[in-house]
Amino acid sequence: MGQARKGDIRVRNFKGRKSLRDQKISVNKSLDFYAAMSSNPSPDAPRNVIVPKRERATRNKALETALVGMIQRAARAIPGVKLYRNNRGVAQFGNHTVAFGVGPRGGSDFIGYRTVKITPDMVGSEIAQFCALEAKAPGKLLDPDQRKFIDSVRAAGGHAAMIDSIHDLQFFVREGK
Repeated sequence: MGQARKGDIRVRNFKGRKSLRDQKISVNKSLDFYAAMSSNPSPDAPRNVIVPKRERATRNKALETALVGMIQRAARAIPGVKLYRNNRGVAQFGNHTVAFGVGPRGGSDFIGYRTVKITPDMVGSEIAQFCALEAKAPGKLLDPDQRKFIDSVRAAGGHAAMIDSIHDLQFFVREGK
């Protein structure tokens, strides 16, 4: 192994911080060890609650991810339509939990607008109509929260739908259903 020269970047093995779940498991193991070693173990000692790990991505999740990418590319090519990816979730930063994304629980995967010509009393005017698209793998259904969000957008005069193919995207933009 040669000498490091000025400007060389040294990379060391960095494992990063343990997840909060892993930290709690480690503390619980330590508490179990101390309880076992003490001459007077307390059965009602405080314990950390461990939440189960989330399930890993499945084949349907991979199909949905691929569909999201295709929708993003196809939407860019449609004139008068602007769709933005709406990633929603919760992130943990130390002891702080931060929600991110636009809209309530069940908010759609894409939000944006489409340009629409309006009624004869305003001939020639164009407006931007709010759009919300929920991408789903073929055969998957909307969650109740997602259905509620789509229904509320439609009730307010927006344009919302669940799509599972690029053909659905074309129909969504052109037909308005």
